[in-house]
Amino acid sequence: MRLAPYGVLALVLAGCSDSTLKATNADPEASIVSHSDGDTVPEGVVTAFRGRAGDPDDAKSSLLTAWYANGVSLCEAAAPDDDGTTPCEGALPAGTVELSLEVVDPSGAAATDSVTLDVSPTGAPTVDITAPVETGSYRTDALIAFTANVDDAEDAPETLSFGLISSRDGDLSGQVTGDSAGVAAAYLSLSEGEHALTLTATDTTGKVGRDTVVIDVGPPNAVPDCGITSPADDTVVALGDAVQLDGYARDTTDPASALNVSWSSDRDGLLASLTPDSSGRVPFNTSALSAATHALTLRVEDPLGEVCAQTVLLTVGAPPVIEILAPAPGEVVADGEAVAFSATVSDAEDSPAYLSLAWESSLDGLFSVQGADGTGVAAFDMEGLAVGEHLVTVTVTDRSGLSASASTRVVVDGLPTAPGVTLSPSAPHTVDPLVASIAAPSTDVDGDPLSYRVAWYRDGALSAASTTLTLPASATTRGELWEVVVTANDGTFDGAPGSASVTILNTAPSLAGAAISPSTPYAGDALTCAGAVYTDADGDADASTVNWTVNGAAAGTGSALSRAVVRGDAVTCTVTPFDGTDAGTPVSTSVTVGNRAPTLTSVSLSPALPRTNDTLTVSGVSADSDGDTVSVSWAWTVNGVAAGTGTSLAGTAFSKGDTVAVTGTPNDGTSSGTPVSVSTTILNTAPSAPVVALDPTDPGAG
Repeated sequence: MRLAPYGVLALVLAGCSDSTLKATNADPEASIVSHSDGDTVPEGVVTAFRGRAGDPDDAKSSLLTAWYANGVSLCEAAAPDDDGTTPCEGALPAGTVELSLEVVDPSGAAATDSVTLDVSPTGAPTVDITAPVETGSYRTDALIAFTANVDDAEDAPETLSFGLISSRDGDLSGQVTGDSAGVAAAYLSLSEGEHALTLTATDTTGKVGRDTVVIDVGPPNAVPDCGITSPADDTVVALGDAVQLDGYARDTTDPASALNVSWSSDRDGLLASLTPDSSGRVPFNTSALSAATHALTLRVEDPLGEVCAQTVLLTVGAPPVIEILAPAPGEVVADGEAVAFSATVSDAEDSPAYLSLAWESSLDGLFSVQGADGTGVAAFDMEGLAVGEHLVTVTVTDRSGLSASASTRVVVDGLPTAPGVTLSPSAPHTVDPLVASIAAPSTDVDGDPLSYRVAWYRDGALSAASTTLTLPASATTRGELWEVVVTANDGTFDGAPGSASVTILNTAPSLAGAAISPSTPYAGDALTCAGAVYTDADGDADASTVNWTVNGAAAGTGSALSRAVVRGDAVTCTVTPFDGTDAGTPVSTSVTVGNRAPTLTSVSLSPALPRTNDTLTVSGVSADSDGDTVSVSWAWTVNGVAAGTGTSLAGTAFSKGDTVAVTGTPNDGTSSGTPVSVSTTILNTAPSAPVVALDPTDPGAG
């Protein structure tokens, strides 16, 4: 039916008078959008591919799309979705595969898009049978647990299919189940004889992994046979005596080596696990049985869990048992300290309340007969034991007269005496380190070597500033109360402490120097003075004072000199450091009021344009800040050669073209100022007028 529009179009075109008009059909469009050249996909795994189809002339629903792998159809031709999407799912072979999408429109025009894919080969599943094992014991009348671990690099374990074959009983595959953890399991009932069990696992691509185990299945299991031949029932032995346990274990379906045999006591637990000898005998000798009536059991178990057990009663008699709990061996206690003694006692026949105890010391003799309570615990504290090492022995006796003893050692340690302690200096300032001295050493009654522990306390609180006999000055502050506590230790205990204390006094401040500004003063200058680098160990503010003298006479206080100075004055400033509490060492500095050198403010020569034979005259204007009378000395040079002094230079000293210079040096009677020079060049002098005469002086005509 979709061909009708194309026929109508042909009829219309045939009726046109213009024979050059003809219809054209545009090619459809095809593109693969899910994959690109070089993409990798796994072999044999169903992969989703997606493309897009379109046509400028036709509806997407009129198009047909088809997918090919290396030219072989992968997905049959079908119309794309309304949005032009065309899906395809399929598995590809390993290697390089050209994946193509072809789109055909109703007119038969086609478009193709292709990508080249790398199809990576997949591996077969791995199979590892974990049970049964070849060395196991198996019977026809007992289910055999079968388990295996399976894995596949590409597929989930639950997607694998399993096969199980017995070389004797055939196909058992239907009994095997797998789980998502990769475990394949079954419970098998096998016939008697040797079986080769092979498990196969097949993945979704058809690749197979396998493992095989060979087992031997025996006839139906028989219950073991056993008996105790020694000791006889109700035998009594002494505690610590060797007891020979003997019996036999036999099984008609399992060798003796396959049987698990044990001797146990209901009081002492497992005594031994062993294997019968070739005759089935299971001997065991022990002297470790506790004092009690024991139910001794011989237990025989075959590989399939069938059990034979036999029991006899054996009584082991014993004297009382005692254990010292405290003091611990070698424990050291301080002189005067109560010593805690405790022990536990028991007896196989008598209650603890019927047992008697005696406590003795190697130094003090019998010091207690404290007995035990109903739980078997004897405990008490003892004061007043002599100083020294005690061997303490406690003896327990039952109503039959049987006794047992236990011993321990305890040392009563004499404590060191308090040391005598002094502190230096006795009136310390903030800048002073505190040094403690042990004026009277501690003594120890035991003669033990002593060590001392030092602790410093600031205003009653322990300080971490020092643990030696010296406390650095940096740790102290004015007004603090410092106490040093020295305690002797004999290697085990501290003795009574000794102490000394002092209060930290104010530390006077200091100055590194003083300076007057300006450092080179002249008459009329305003002078100021200040101390240099004020230091106060207590952190107090600078409250230093300043005193002035001029020519040895007091001239005022304060940072500025209140009076004027004149040339030659000797000025001294003295700064005394002061922190508001104490004054430190004064520092002084002095200057002398100096003379200012005079200056020549201007120099001029006359005449301004000198010529040969002119007399040159120099004049200058001088100044002196101190008001002194200034004299000027003049020095002349002609072409750099000295030519005279004074305020003038005769014209005979130079010629046309010479360079004449004069230098003036001012002097105020004390010092000379900076010389000032001026120079000029001698100009040409014009010739004199000639003398003209007429002859004759009175001429006549002609």
